[in-house]
Amino acid sequence: MRSLSIARLMTLAVGSGGIAAVAWLAVWRVRRKAPQDAAEKLIAEIAERRCTEDRLKAVNRTLQTLNRCNEALVRASEERELVESICRILVEDGGIRMAWVGYMEANAAQTIRIVAHAGFEDGYLDRINVAWGDVPSGHGPAGIAIRTGRPSWTEDILTDGDFEPWRAEALKRGYAATLSLPLISDGTAFGAITLYADRARAFDAQTRSHFAELANDLAYGVIAIRTRADRERVQEELRRSEAYLEEGQRLTHTGSWAWNVATRENVYWSPEHFRIFGLDPSKDTLSFENAVQRIPPEDGAAFMQAIDAAIREKREFEVDLRILHPDGNVRYLHSVGHPVTDKNNDVAEFVGTLVDVTEQYHARAALERENAERRRAEDELRRSEAFLAEGQRISRTGSWAWNVTTGKTSWSVEHFRILGLDPDTATPSYGMFRDRIHPEDRPAFDEMLQKTVRDGSDFEHDFRIVTPGGTTKYVHSLGHLSGNGAGTTEFIGTVMDITDRKLGEEALRNAVADLERVARLTTIGQLTASIAHEINQPLAAIVTNSSACLRWLEGSRLDLDEARLSAKRIIRDGHRAGDIVRSIRALARKSTPDMRGLDINDVIREVVALMRTELHRNDVLIETDLAEGLGPVLGDRVQLQQVMLNLIMNGIEAMSTVSGRPRLLAVRSRIEERDLALIAVEDSGAGLSPETATRIFEAFFTTKPEGLGMGLSICRSIIDLHGGRLWALPRLPQGSVFQFTLPAATEAPSRIAAQP
Repeated sequence: MRSLSIARLMTLAVGSGGIAAVAWLAVWRVRRKAPQDAAEKLIAEIAERRCTEDRLKAVNRTLQTLNRCNEALVRASEERELVESICRILVEDGGIRMAWVGYMEANAAQTIRIVAHAGFEDGYLDRINVAWGDVPSGHGPAGIAIRTGRPSWTEDILTDGDFEPWRAEALKRGYAATLSLPLISDGTAFGAITLYADRARAFDAQTRSHFAELANDLAYGVIAIRTRADRERVQEELRRSEAYLEEGQRLTHTGSWAWNVATRENVYWSPEHFRIFGLDPSKDTLSFENAVQRIPPEDGAAFMQAIDAAIREKREFEVDLRILHPDGNVRYLHSVGHPVTDKNNDVAEFVGTLVDVTEQYHARAALERENAERRRAEDELRRSEAFLAEGQRISRTGSWAWNVTTGKTSWSVEHFRILGLDPDTATPSYGMFRDRIHPEDRPAFDEMLQKTVRDGSDFEHDFRIVTPGGTTKYVHSLGHLSGNGAGTTEFIGTVMDITDRKLGEEALRNAVADLERVARLTTIGQLTASIAHEINQPLAAIVTNSSACLRWLEGSRLDLDEARLSAKRIIRDGHRAGDIVRSIRALARKSTPDMRGLDINDVIREVVALMRTELHRNDVLIETDLAEGLGPVLGDRVQLQQVMLNLIMNGIEAMSTVSGRPRLLAVRSRIEERDLALIAVEDSGAGLSPETATRIFEAFFTTKPEGLGMGLSICRSIIDLHGGRLWALPRLPQGSVFQFTLPAATEAPSRIAAQP
């Protein structure tokens, strides 16, 4: 290593601050007297001393900052003033880039409320989301410090993974490291002070220790200010209480007194005592005899006997007496006396109170009447409760209350009965109720309840329960939010057993299905001749082709090609006959709706083909205009076939009396707005009268002598079930138009596919 020049040594000396002269002199001596390696050693020592001095400066700055903070702690008289002063001192004197103080909030989100900050903040605190709970927003230094009660820090914001949610905003503002210190009172953190530095690893162990002391002092100062404020409030309340006591004595007509046993004279009467006797404290004396003269003789004798007994037995006395007031009225008084003994343990004085109970005396009769009325009301209440319990039993409606925060739960007797539990042995709880919910319905119930609690709203939900005996019931539950504040969420509600109603609805659905099937069978019965003709055609063709096939196989000239062609025709006609039979069986069978995506044009073609003979027999010309590219609709093929059969049969019957003009039946389909398919059946019959048009879809209304009046009513029910609409219009110049809409299957579940 090259020798250091004098200029270089001078530069090092000047740059090293307080050790400049010593360092320069030492290096100069080394150059003159010591070998080169000694000089290098000395340079290292100088650098180390310089680092030490820098650390000392930092420590000194920290200590000075803490000193100023302590002065602020001593001077502060208000909590907000204190925390704002501490944040400002940390920034101005401590070199902290930004500091803020936050208090924990006892809410559901467990947020941290920022109460003070100082330094370069630039909207940072408005952009971050911090909490103290064990949630993602609570994993920052402040949240950890409050939750654990221990300091939490980030040495390098740029690289620390836990600081990811806030890193971008922090780096924009030049924050490189952070330190959060809990504010603790009675072993529990109620907040935290958070510091941000502009360089990484700015908070070493010693610095953290110093700032931890500051946090402890700040917490002590905050609690001291709160305590002082509480004490001042208590003192003010005490002064007010004394004033209230004096005023209360006046309002309650309670006087205080002191009576000397030896002199048998009053030594003290309060102003209210004078007023009770109708005397003026500025004019009248405390004469005991004057007071006794106001007492009727019978009450006076009992009063004196009570006093004499109390003197002899050295005990308190309590008497009721009357006085004649100067206004001429009789006042009822109640007096209590307490003995005061002297050094010989003899009773020297009595001190006590005198209460004017005239109003209470006169109110006693009224009170007794009120008590009688109250007893009557209680009897009525008990009867009302009995009626309510009986009403709940009859209507199968139980009531409940559930405090979500505390878990406290109460159920009515009917609620226990619905769940199949004994109110004398079972302890109501949310867990017990949830266990009774059918396993298949439990996830939906949990999701609904979580949303209700989170949103603080009412709820209404249907689900099944399973009793301990294994019985499944359908229930309808209503819940009303009766309290949501101060950390408490409470619901009250009802649970109604709707099993019978559900079973009735199921029975009604089955009855409707039976009625629909009867209507289909009726229509099939009307089409018997047409169906027979449709089946006979392929059967006749089968017989003809079978005979031909035999001839080609048995004749003198064997022709396998012609025989094979005849066999193919037999297969084709057999399939045709089978299709007709399957279609009729589908219409005749009873089954639950099978909602699928299907081509409504194919449904129309199937029905038209089935009714070809009926149309021909009634001289009806049919015209079909089916839209190309009509997408699949969501529906039940059999039910939609029933609708088409009914509408076409109605059209044929409407034209049965038409003569002199063509009997034309038109079936059309097209795409309507909002992805709807529109199907129309038009006839050229006599049309609908205004009266008929308004009632044609009513159940049991018919214009046919042999009709049931259920066909169009069932058709409308089927279309309503499919989410569509069925209505009738006049057709000009003659006839009627029945048309209905069906929604497209674009919203259908993935399992639904258009059928061929």
